[in-house]
Amino acid sequence: MNSRMDAELKSVLDRADELLQDLSQEYAKCVGTQNVTFRAQNLFHEVLLKLRSALDMAMVRIWEMHVDPKLDDTKRRKVAKDVYFPICKDLKDFNAALAKVHIRHLEQDETELYELILNAQPFSTKQSDMAKLRDWSNLGKHVRLVRQECDARPATRVMTPQGTIIHTDGVTFHGPHIMGVPIDPATRQLVSSANTQIKQVTYVSFTVEESGTDPIIFCGRMCQGTRKFLERILHRM
Repeated sequence: MNSRMDAELKSVLDRADELLQDLSQEYAKCVGTQNVTFRAQNLFHEVLLKLRSALDMAMVRIWEMHVDPKLDDTKRRKVAKDVYFPICKDLKDFNAALAKVHIRHLEQDETELYELILNAQPFSTKQSDMAKLRDWSNLGKHVRLVRQECDARPATRVMTPQGTIIHTDGVTFHGPHIMGVPIDPATRQLVSSANTQIKQVTYVSFTVEESGTDPIIFCGRMCQGTRKFLERILHRM
């Protein structure tokens, strides 16, 4: 394991976390204006780029350790330009991506490492986060910033000694109570009591393009998940 590479990767991931904090603060400002600023869009893109960079850096490290030793220096330099962390739609494309950079033999020679990378693929996880990271980081890098949308709707805020409940119009509740707040069995709505404060507010939420994805939740989940994944990769290396 290369300690310098570990430090480099950690610095990239730490920077992604710093950008995530900046993004959270910027979105807090956007709540008041109910508008997504270009700064928020830029910060979202920068978080994704840092995560993508960390993944690519780790893949370069893997490639340097396991590339076919039969490659001459000229071919090796040419192939090195195509090394990046693969995020593929299916197993065929995944194995083709490894073969393109002459590390297809990982499946036989470094099975655990191969499976770590394989199991992170969208077709393995059946989740779209990695594909979104790939597509949105590429879109922001080459075409335009990823657009984010703001949705503001009437809501009710209920403050209780046990915590705060915020719900939009049309939401109903089940059971005798929630967080100590009684529920009217006829209307399925919360009932005011001596220990509660109910106020009408505006609930503001943000989504990425038309995906329905919350940008803050997505970036937070990807920062945490990428760090854990790369820790496993480095431990295996």
